[in-house]
Amino acid sequence: MDIRESTQGDIETIESLYPEAFPDEDLLPVVRALLEDSAVGLSLVATTHSDVVAHVMPPYVLPPEWDGAWQSQYLGDVARACAGKLSVPSQWQHRELWAPV
Repeated sequence: MDIRESTQGDIETIESLYPEAFPDEDLLPVVRALLEDSAVGLSLVATTHSDVVAHVMPPYVLPPEWDGAWQSQYLGDVARACAGKLSVPSQWQHRELWAPV
């Protein structure tokens, strides 16, 4: 399995994955909105034999100063407090795109 950034050519396949993976939720409106927004930082696909089999997109844009902290854990003796404001892309702020009906 290989992981790479998604491309425009992957969109149709990405859209076909969500109804299969989440049959009880219509996530396509929010997925489409996020994929169309150039400010959304990361969209990854997993491929096997060139076929897209999975898609991952963090639900927020990580501030540049936190790039090294995403999905990490501090292992030192002294815990460091983080301060700042984490915001999500505007698409996640529209309940009609993701909330259950």
